[in-house]
Amino acid sequence: MNVIILALGSNRNRRKNIRQAQQFLRNLLPDIIFTKTIKTDAIGSNTPLPFFYNCMAKATTSLPLAEVQQQLRNIETTMGDSHESHQKGIVVIDIDLLAYGSQQFKADDWKRSYIKELAEEF
Repeated sequence: MNVIILALGSNRNRRKNIRQAQQFLRNLLPDIIFTKTIKTDAIGSNTPLPFFYNCMAKATTSLPLAEVQQQLRNIETTMGDSHESHQKGIVVIDIDLLAYGSQQFKADDWKRSYIKELAEEF
């Protein structure tokens, strides 16, 4: 079993999309736990929407890394997120894999103050 850590964010229909993503993730990862959801300022200038809702999640899985990554992309796609919407600054849902077992990803994300704050809940 591998411990995984995820970061979720949305700047469109924020509450609804975070809750829906959490439900999809509960179906995939039954032991998943979530942090509180917080409001954060948008990072970067390419967004017409000024803030996000963000939370983090922690779970264990026996799925291989590639399968976890594919399942996360499937959830994003199912919820209507796309590369095109991101280019317009609209993020329906973003689910980033920050850690899988001993591997860490997205080093810059780990430096963000809200990630540090939320990770303390684990």
